[in-house]
Amino acid sequence: MPRTIHLNCSVAPDERDIVELFDKTYRLRPVTRSIQKKLHAIQASIEQISEESGEEGYDQLADYLADGIDALLEIDGAHRTSAKKLLIAKWEADELTLDQIEGYYAELQKSEVEARPT
Repeated sequence: MPRTIHLNCSVAPDERDIVELFDKTYRLRPVTRSIQKKLHAIQASIEQISEESGEEGYDQLADYLADGIDALLEIDGAHRTSAKKLLIAKWEADELTLDQIEGYYAELQKSEVEARPT
C-alpha cells in the first residue's frame, strides 16, 4: 500500500529562532520571496559601496547592513524597537564597530539557512 507523504515547509512563529540583541528579543524571519528580494537589493547596495568613500561610506555601509539585519528579524515581545534603529543608535554612539555589525549580519544569514525546514 502506498504511503502518504505530507510536505509542510511552514514554521510556526513560536517555533522560529529567538535572537537577543542588546536586551531586546526578535524572531528570525523565514526568507520568503519578499524578504529574499529585499536582501538581494541590500546586498547589491553593499557591494557598490567603496570603503574608500570616507566616513560617509562607513555610515552608509552600517545602514545597509542594519537594513539586512532588520529584514531578517521580526520584533518579539513588548518592545517596539526595530533592529536597525537599535544598531544604528549603537553605531552612532561608538558602541559598535562595522566588523561587529557585519558579523551579526553574517551570523543571522547562517542561522536562517540552518533553520530552514528540510
